[in-house]
Amino acid sequence: MKYRHFLIGATGLALIFATSCNRDLKSEDLVAAAPQETTASLENLYHRAVSLHDFSSASMILLELIEQQPDQAPRWKEEQAKMYFSGQNFRACEIVAKDLIEHHNGAGNTNLVEMLGVSQEATGNRRDALVTWNGLLEKGGSPAHAVRVAGLLINNNDLAKAKEVVDKALSGPDLDTFSVQLPVSPGRVQNVSAKAALNNLKGLISLKEDPKKNLEVARAAFAAALEQSPEFVIAKRNLSALNQAAPDPSAAQKIAPAAQ
Repeated sequence: MKYRHFLIGATGLALIFATSCNRDLKSEDLVAAAPQETTASLENLYHRAVSLHDFSSASMILLELIEQQPDQAPRWKEEQAKMYFSGQNFRACEIVAKDLIEHHNGAGNTNLVEMLGVSQEATGNRRDALVTWNGLLEKGGSPAHAVRVAGLLINNNDLAKAKEVVDKALSGPDLDTFSVQLPVSPGRVQNVSAKAALNNLKGLISLKEDPKKNLEVARAAFAAALEQSPEFVIAKRNLSALNQAAPDPSAAQKIAPAAQ
């Protein structure tokens, strides 16, 4: 059976969603598509769509919810940002998260601001990402925020500031209780301890400052990162590259772009 693409409301959304799942419309869909168009039924449809990674249908349902409940728009827009983030649509997530922060008092929502920072980095907007992460760090942020700030500062070649951020974070309390997700390849992230990530950055800063003088300092920092997170892909790459470059210390500086 075919359905017209311009159907709107809960009924239309349910029909579109059922079709997108590539299966026949069943009784539960008809219940969800009942003429009452209740918020609860739309919420159920939304969560079901997200669980099936059908973000197109989920987005349509959220728009319907926003239209039905304009006073709840910030709540549904935050759901929209989370949905875009989980679907790795970082450009869309950045737009929605920024709107919430600037116009709907979202600046105090740490999770939302973190999604904005990750999205800005993923889209190559590193200048704004640095502002976002630094804002969190200045408000008493975690060592994970320090990792983000220091990595961006290294990319900007602001080594003195990056070193200050890393050293301060490494001397902080309860460091072992924090972790951070870092991109290790396109579409893949790895969860490592914040202490390991900071030691990896310490090694990179040392090599950037003086690859000849700081060779052993960098080696010790990468080794410490691997002691704290043995499967840390980036630290493994950096230590391996450093060992291969050992006969020519100046060549070790080439591994510094692996900061992120």
